[in-house]
Amino acid sequence: MAVVSNFGTRGLPVLWRRQERKSSNPRLESRSEQIIMTFLSDIYALPTNVPFLDVDVDNDNLLFADGSAIRNAAGPYGVRAQAQLTGFFTGLIQLRQSPSLADRTRGLSILQRMSEPGETRLGYSAKGTNGKGFGNGLGSVLWTALGNRLCQEQALTRIEHLPLFLDGVDRDLMSDMITRVAMDILVDFTHDMMRQYPALAATTTTQNLMVWDPQKFDWVSKSCQLPFVGGKQLVLIPRSWVTWQPLMHPNPFYNRYTTQAVQDEQTSITPDGKIDKPYKWQIKADHPKIKQFNSERTLKDMSVSNHVQEYQQEVDQAYVPLDADEARSRILKGLPKAS
Repeated sequence: MAVVSNFGTRGLPVLWRRQERKSSNPRLESRSEQIIMTFLSDIYALPTNVPFLDVDVDNDNLLFADGSAIRNAAGPYGVRAQAQLTGFFTGLIQLRQSPSLADRTRGLSILQRMSEPGETRLGYSAKGTNGKGFGNGLGSVLWTALGNRLCQEQALTRIEHLPLFLDGVDRDLMSDMITRVAMDILVDFTHDMMRQYPALAATTTTQNLMVWDPQKFDWVSKSCQLPFVGGKQLVLIPRSWVTWQPLMHPNPFYNRYTTQAVQDEQTSITPDGKIDKPYKWQIKADHPKIKQFNSERTLKDMSVSNHVQEYQQEVDQAYVPLDADEARSRILKGLPKAS
């Protein structure tokens, strides 16, 4: 049962300023017409350049928690989250590869019980901010993937590597997993923001949330007092943790690493000293299934080159956190449905 606490409305405007999202994209027309945007900065009269993502509280915001962004984020919350996410994924791989049936059963159960934390208002859902999670179906798919050679050969070692190889696992599901595993850290961050911006604490509720316990290596229920707005609790997320598309994306990996490896391998010098190399379009025509080929070529080259680590280093060097203006623009613009 939720316990509601009203700490007064000091700093909380009487009227919520609402901004309707416009779009010229026919695919977004119905969403643009039906959804009214209500941002935290409007509701609580906050500055727009706050450290957390300024979300629309009534609807999902088409931005996503990203493991690579967290890996590069400055500050103690990012450090904690990176350690927790790494420990979670490493532990799951160990359970998946364990000879013990009890271990494997436990690991599968962990994935199947994981659900989307709607409190963050991130990602896609059919209606409002109550979306999907892994559950039995996708949990089983991911569990099977953790047993393949990519994990055994330590090519796939982090949550953010999954979309490079695994069909059906996109930015939305990765965001769900990341925010659920890091939920206790996000709650601590939210409490910190409530102290810095007291208007956020004007109305709160105390409810039980599913959080990850690294010591027990399992989900536990934790009583959390959090802002209550838009009909549900609110969990804030650092703006530097979110992106509009995965920083480690299967297409650039395919273009610059796995198909490039084939082109390098097939390049030769003719007798008259000219470079003879195949066209990239020819290589892609021979290997049209992007994620499948990413897996095959990554494994083939592991003894001489770890393409995933090379790509990760490239992503880290290019990382620039999302600023407040771009975050607002992305939320207002919306995105095509993830695939």
